[in-house]
Amino acid sequence: MNSILEKWTHYSDNVSTAIVFPDGCYDVILAYHPKRKPHCFISDIDHMSYQVDLEAGVTLTGYRLQPGVISNKTSIIKHLNNTLENIADIEGIIEEHSTHSNAVHDAIQCLSGRIKSVSAAAAMLGVSQRTLQRSFQNWRIEPPEFWLLLARARRAACHVRSTTQLAEIAYLEGYADQAHMTREFQRWFQLTPGHLRQSNSAHENIIQSGLGTCNS
Repeated sequence: MNSILEKWTHYSDNVSTAIVFPDGCYDVILAYHPKRKPHCFISDIDHMSYQVDLEAGVTLTGYRLQPGVISNKTSIIKHLNNTLENIADIEGIIEEHSTHSNAVHDAIQCLSGRIKSVSAAAAMLGVSQRTLQRSFQNWRIEPPEFWLLLARARRAACHVRSTTQLAEIAYLEGYADQAHMTREFQRWFQLTPGHLRQSNSAHENIIQSGLGTCNS
């Protein structure tokens, strides 16, 4: 499995702000400024949306890692910051210093589907719930509940701009009711399904490639 899920680029003409939505992925981000030396940083696994300020004239190039892939942040940043202006194989360096667990990858794939609970996922994977939780703990990533709930919210977000009634989307994605889905959207995205239905830019941002979305 390749560690890199997607490469993306964002250019900011003017001073602006952007909303970052949780996607279950680390991003290796390279910042290019016309008057400063390029530098590299790596995002965290986000648990809620937040706002970032963008400088004018800065180009950000990101390499989004597959959900569950972990990287040696210190090594990647050291290698890229030392040679970023001349480096030819950025993706090769990221791959070299990133790793994944096949068992954890399979578990995340299971949790990202229309699974009702962590216990149901464990049964499908043929392990106990405690064993499943321990494997995530040993891998030092968020627990199974995180992946299940975020994937469910992101899957539901894929469909809110369709003509399907919100109550039906909630039912199809395993929520108890529409109010339950609304609470989960507010938890992860700080937006209600209704607001997201009306905002094309927020919707496009949320459903980018990542955990549980239609583009992943």
